[in-house]
Amino acid sequence: MQKRPGLAAIFVQKPNLAACGVNVLAHMIEPLELNKPNSVVFSDWAQQNLNKKQIKFAAANAYALFKIGTKLFSG
Repeated sequence: MQKRPGLAAIFVQKPNLAACGVNVLAHMIEPLELNKPNSVVFSDWAQQNLNKKQIKFAAANAYALFKIGTKLFSG
């Protein structure tokens, strides 16, 4: 069974984007630069209370995904 490309890959007509993360999509579709320090990316996200850096990171990802989705769905 062949994997279907994601919406972002179809939108920019680049099937290789189907495997990309939010940082690449944010840069290609809605020119945003996301700061993704390894100290936050690989920190303990299972803890009950996230630290301020994790919260900021999660909020930035949510904002980027919102901007990407808005652009994709508005054409």
